[in-house]
Amino acid sequence: MKPTPSNRPPRNTDGSKRRGNACKRSRRRLPSAGVLRRLTEDEVAGLQARLRNKLSPDDLETLGEGGLIVNGQSDGAPGQINGITHTLVLKRCAADDGLLLTWAASNQKLRTVLLEDNLLSLDCVTEIVSALASNKLGALQALCIRWNPIKAEGAAAIATALRTNTTLRSLDLVNSEVGTFGAMALGHSLKHNRFLTALDLDSNAIGPSGVQALPSALKENHSLLTLRLNRNGLGPAGAEHVAELLRGNSTLTSLHLCGNSFKEAGATNLASALRSNRALNSLHLADNDIGDEGASALADNILCNPSLATLALARNKIGPAGAEALAQSLLGGSLRELLDLNYNHVGHEGAAAIAAGLGARTCRLEALQLRSNGLGDEGVKGLCLAVERGLVTKLDLNNNGVKEEGATRLVA
Repeated sequence: MKPTPSNRPPRNTDGSKRRGNACKRSRRRLPSAGVLRRLTEDEVAGLQARLRNKLSPDDLETLGEGGLIVNGQSDGAPGQINGITHTLVLKRCAADDGLLLTWAASNQKLRTVLLEDNLLSLDCVTEIVSALASNKLGALQALCIRWNPIKAEGAAAIATALRTNTTLRSLDLVNSEVGTFGAMALGHSLKHNRFLTALDLDSNAIGPSGVQALPSALKENHSLLTLRLNRNGLGPAGAEHVAELLRGNSTLTSLHLCGNSFKEAGATNLASALRSNRALNSLHLADNDIGDEGASALADNILCNPSLATLALARNKIGPAGAEALAQSLLGGSLRELLDLNYNHVGHEGAAAIAAGLGARTCRLEALQLRSNGLGDEGVKGLCLAVERGLVTKLDLNNNGVKEEGATRLVA
């Protein structure tokens, strides 16, 4: 049978058939998502031995074909690990309780642990929780359990641990099926935790009820700086709770709320909260269908907010009217880092208004993103002039139907 592209043996660049492991230390490719293999007892024992001995970074790169990677940081002689590695990454290798017990018992210097996509059981999560709650992992600062179906029960267990843990700074639970009740438990735990600075709950089907506990919790919590709630089906009702959160919190600096179908009503609620909030530096609202009315509401309140430096509004059906309103907010000078309007309907009229707003500023905007907005040559003209005058450092105008005249300006 003639080999097909799917069953043809691999070949070298000269056309000859590739033979086994030609390079002793070649990096093995991770299995594709969904392909899992449980580590053997010998591999777990080998991992324990490697963590306890001084090994070069090359020796720590891979173990087996199950996707185990141990990343070491040199803090002794060049190319060596001072007794124990600081970072452990286990991806798609069906890490079980035995493995968790291994690193929990063997390593008091782990700072970062990533257990992405491992189908962790509730028992396994319980082991993590036990170590966190008792602060046995004295150096652990970042824990990633994303893409593991820990569900509400696992999230609740972690929430309990957060009440007493004093070391963890970053917790990543992206796409972990946390749900409404798990999110509520985590929210309540933030009342008692004074050390966590970043919480990522993207894609967890939290819903509006799941964020109800956050306003009162973050009114008392003064450590959390970054909160990610992208793609959680919050809707306008959820936006009301988030707005209440912003009114009562004075420390959160970065808030990610993309893909939550806030619509005009949700955007208006959030906008009103910006008027009184003086801490938020970065607000991400892409893909929320806020339209011109929502953009206008945000623009009106940004003028009263001196702290907001980044506003991301990609994919929100914002047309010339919304762009003109946002152009007025540029006059206040608070948006200093980024205005992201990619994939909207700004058009040449909106672009002209933004260019005029930039021209009247007293400070520079670091980045302006207007990809796929139907600007055409006429819309590009004024924006290029803003760049020439040093009013914008980075400008993204890709896919805007620019012809020869506009291209000439861009090249110049």
